[in-house]
Amino acid sequence: MARFRPQLELLEDRRLLTVSIINGGGLGYAGNGGGGPPDVTGAAGPNSYLEVTNSTVTLFSPKPGGAILAQDGISDFFYNPAIGNQTQIDLPGSVAVAIAASPTGATEAGNTVTITTTVPHGFSLNQTVTVSGVGVAGYDGTFPITAVTATTFSYTDPTSGLADSGGGSATVDPGSCGVCDSTGLFDNLMGASGRFVIADIDVDQTTNVSQYLVAVSTTSNPTTFTTADWNFYHITTTEGPVGNSAWTDYPGNPGFNKDALVDTFNMFGNGPFAGNSQIVSIDATDLANGVPQASLHVFHNDRPGFSYRPTAMQDSVTGDPMWLIRNPNDGANIDVTKMTNVLSNSATFATTSLPLPASKNFVPSGINNPLDDDDPVVTYGDVDNPGNSPASDIDNRILNAGEYNNTVVAAHKVAVGTASVVSASVQISNGTPVGGSGYTVGDTLTVNGGTFTTAATLTVATLGAGGSVSTVTVADPGNYSSLAGIDGTVTGGSGSGAKFSINFRGELDVQWYAIDVSGGTPAFQLVGGSANVGRIGFGPNTYTVDPAININSTGEIGLGFMESDTVGGAANGATGGFLSTFVTARKPTDAAGTMQPIVLVPAGTGSGIITGRIGDFSGMNVDP
Repeated sequence: MARFRPQLELLEDRRLLTVSIINGGGLGYAGNGGGGPPDVTGAAGPNSYLEVTNSTVTLFSPKPGGAILAQDGISDFFYNPAIGNQTQIDLPGSVAVAIAASPTGATEAGNTVTITTTVPHGFSLNQTVTVSGVGVAGYDGTFPITAVTATTFSYTDPTSGLADSGGGSATVDPGSCGVCDSTGLFDNLMGASGRFVIADIDVDQTTNVSQYLVAVSTTSNPTTFTTADWNFYHITTTEGPVGNSAWTDYPGNPGFNKDALVDTFNMFGNGPFAGNSQIVSIDATDLANGVPQASLHVFHNDRPGFSYRPTAMQDSVTGDPMWLIRNPNDGANIDVTKMTNVLSNSATFATTSLPLPASKNFVPSGINNPLDDDDPVVTYGDVDNPGNSPASDIDNRILNAGEYNNTVVAAHKVAVGTASVVSASVQISNGTPVGGSGYTVGDTLTVNGGTFTTAATLTVATLGAGGSVSTVTVADPGNYSSLAGIDGTVTGGSGSGAKFSINFRGELDVQWYAIDVSGGTPAFQLVGGSANVGRIGFGPNTYTVDPAININSTGEIGLGFMESDTVGGAANGATGGFLSTFVTARKPTDAAGTMQPIVLVPAGTGSGIITGRIGDFSGMNVDP
């Protein structure tokens, strides 16, 4: 997808800057090595603008010009001994899986070795495996994996004729990612005049360990990426005992109040903490004062479920709570959680579920991924996804939240209306197509799951060996009000076992909320007696995604988002339907749930092609 660096004239009092992020990421931890997807975030300070990606950190001077003041690789920034001097939480290591005993543990046919393990190994195609201690030493060495099952893997050994053997162990542990999901912000309350924060996660999914890396500027006006301008910290976020632990993913947009920098993480891995969210609170005074690592006060709390978004509380005072906004994904409510005693490992959480106005209910299990206009022409460096395949996007979690004068604003994307199948392809599992067997060209396959008036059907177009399905066409796209339960399995036809990746078309809108937290119980802000809840969308086959929102001290709200479609430019004909960035805003005197007319942000001067996820981070901050 094309990358844009949007530039936006500010609202009248010049207090809102839109930082609308078009990026990749989503579960961006695994093996990124600091590269794409980019996970772009940005923040405006009093004298400069900070951009953070999975690859680089950059400081820009203010307009006009926007010259680069400083730039560094984000891995170098955190791990260079002369700068961040941090250490990866887990270097490439040795989680060993036992190889079965001779004669079945290690066999060879030609130059292809098959190793059988005593337990499921969890290895993947193309990973590098180290084999050691086998009875016949010729099996030992380090090799790329060429095939896998649950308890076997294969590789090519340059030595042929090896006798059947067994014993020993196999290891695949690439170590932690180092930098996996980057994020950044400007905390206007930290210190005398605010501080920039750059953060990242470092995860090893093999050993299920993780840490949170944090760099804080020493003033509100850093001009370098050196220790002269930044202090560095690391926070272990692994939860649970060794061998049964969980690790943290997706820092998203952090929040803050006067007392703390707060970030939230989704927990993956093993043990009782997996499936929860970890809430990390860091003493803001410690960060502002640049205390040593050993003196940093950090607090951990856990909440059930994923994706709590902390709020940037831009006028907070000492002792204020932190507000966490969450989509419970029931299509009818938004959860607002009041976190008190923030600087404690025993914080108190009180959740209020706010019922949505009936017109703002959405489909919780609807489509998720946007489509571009189906056209092979390269437009602004953006190559269309071939064959109606979607651009993978983050789910419908709340992406960011901001607060001023006891009004919290938050936004996310929502699915509305019905969905239908646009294309399907055979699923790939560990490098092997799941095409089943025994099928015949022309077989009709019915998609399992979902709630529908008409179920989608596929027609087998071509076959592989043994009657396995190679390709299908869409015979009937179906009509679905919910995609829950659709797992790619099918019924019908003369064979069995085929499984498909199924792509849907429909409608995605952006939904935003203004929440009054001035009283004892949060409630939607009322404007003219109506809830200030809004939605921006452009009809069927349009995809409005990745919103960014914030509010300034006068109650003006800014909103940015991206839109693509298959109808040639529903939001603006100049886009041709390709993914583009738009901004809008509202005044306190505007009617409830409404924004001013949208504005297309001009394309940036650079571009890049992303074939994976397009969005995990989207944020906006008030220009100090």
